[in-house]
Amino acid sequence: MDDSLRAVLDSVFASPVYDWEERTDPFAFLRRWVNFLIGSLVRWGSEHPTALKLLFWILAGVVVLLLARVALAVFRGFRATREHSAPLVAPVTRDARWFRREAERLGREGRLLEAMQADFTALILEFDRRRLVRYHPSKTPQEYVREASLSPPARAELGDLVWGLYRHLFAHEPVSPSAAAAWRARTSEDRYAPG
Repeated sequence: MDDSLRAVLDSVFASPVYDWEERTDPFAFLRRWVNFLIGSLVRWGSEHPTALKLLFWILAGVVVLLLARVALAVFRGFRATREHSAPLVAPVTRDARWFRREAERLGREGRLLEAMQADFTALILEFDRRRLVRYHPSKTPQEYVREASLSPPARAELGDLVWGLYRHLFAHEPVSPSAAAAWRARTSEDRYAPG
């Protein structure tokens, strides 16, 4: 080959574009192993065709057994869920009378703050029955004060009642039996005139 041609080819192939590097395949070992296994099975199958058919049917039977086991586990799971699920029962509704009785019970046990909360819930349920508010367990007492369709003096009285409850709940002001009894007397629905 001509020296000038070789020099040109060497200069072209010396550029970074032609910098060849051999890339390693991380799955090369796995591919070689699978190809070896398939080649061995093909050679063994050509020498022993009956044994290859027998191996095929054994493997097919194993797959069928595995699928049957999965199907049985799924079936048992659905059946157990259906058998152990709670029957659909209407939720227990608690009215104002229930909360009044609960407040009395809590008061007798000395759980005065909880008794105040039950009394307040009873009052709100009575307001809901009279359509002065719309009861929802996620509402705060202050939301009921804003929402209540009460006369201005009655709304102020309810607001004062709520702030009394908040003082005990959040400011941790101790609740004496006399204070709880006075507060409870203010939860009578007769004290609040509609607006």
